[in-house]
Amino acid sequence: MDFNDAAKRLIWRFQNFDTIRVNESDILAINKMVDFINLRQKQDFANHKYLINLYAFLLGYFIKKYNTTISNPLPHSELHKLMKRPLDHIIKEIAEDMNFRLKYQLLENAGVRLGTHPSLLTEEEKENNVKNIGKLLELGNNYNFFFQDAWSPKEIKEGVFHQIQNLLYGVQKSDKNTGK
Repeated sequence: MDFNDAAKRLIWRFQNFDTIRVNESDILAINKMVDFINLRQKQDFANHKYLINLYAFLLGYFIKKYNTTISNPLPHSELHKLMKRPLDHIIKEIAEDMNFRLKYQLLENAGVRLGTHPSLLTEEEKENNVKNIGKLLELGNNYNFFFQDAWSPKEIKEGVFHQIQNLLYGVQKSDKNTGK
């Protein structure tokens, strides 16, 4: 008896009889369905090994962050909230973070002391900062990167999907032109 035969048998039994005395065929049908479900779950686990690895890693991160154990529901709850977030929101945050870090790096490269409040800088330091920022913004695409965004959510999403395809389908191409 295969899965379909087992399902048909049980459907027939429940639709056609008010009282059911379980017989050997019913037991065989139920066992066949349970075996099929168990096999399917094992296959699903094997097919989702990357998701399982990522889940375990992030669970460990949240356990460490909240200084707790695996039996505490808090890290599981936080992880589930994260996984239920819309992908577009996550992609947008990645793009915003990357753009912010690039702008911050440009200011640091110009010699701006970002940890110091502007009112604590001397006039000479302020003038140097403005001059250095001006010079830096003239180089390459720095002006556009600083006043616009170097990375769009669309580019980030394409990059994420490209890397996921590489992971899932074993594509070993390396694209050296993905960085800015």
